[in-house]
Amino acid sequence: APWPPPPSYRDEVAAVLTMLRRGLPDVACLLTGPYPVGYPHDDGSVVREAESAQVIGDYQRQTAEAAGCTFLDRYRLAGGAPAAKRWVATRPKILTGDYLHLTVEGSNRMGRAIADVILASYDGVALDAAATFALDRREGDR
Repeated sequence: APWPPPPSYRDEVAAVLTMLRRGLPDVACLLTGPYPVGYPHDDGSVVREAESAQVIGDYQRQTAEAAGCTFLDRYRLAGGAPAAKRWVATRPKILTGDYLHLTVEGSNRMGRAIADVILASYDGVALDAAATFALDRREGDR
C-alpha cells in the first residue's frame, strides 16, 4: 500500500515471532522484508513509488532482532523505491505492470539473490549485496 502500516503492525509481527520462538526456541529464524513496489497514477502515467515498504521493513527488522531472528532487508538491498520502476522497464521484466508482483523471471532472480546472501553469510564470505540484488542486471552482467 502507498500508506504506512497501522501502528499495531509492529506488535502483530512481534506476536507471530514470539509464538514461533516459544514453539521452536532453537530453530534458526529468517524474516525477509518486502521488496520495492510502486503504484501507477490513475491515468496510467509514471508510477509513484511506495515508500511504505521501507517502514514495514524497519518494523520487521526491529521485531526480528528482538526475537533473535535474522532479518534480510530486500528493500534496501534492491536500492530502495526506485527499483520498482527499473524492474518494470528491464527486459525481461522483474515486476509485472501492476508494479506489485514479481514476474516468473523476477521470482527466480529474487530466489537466487536471497540464496546468495544466505550462503555467503553461512560461509562467512563478504558479499557485495548491492551487486547481488541488482536484479535488473542479467546473469552475465555481474
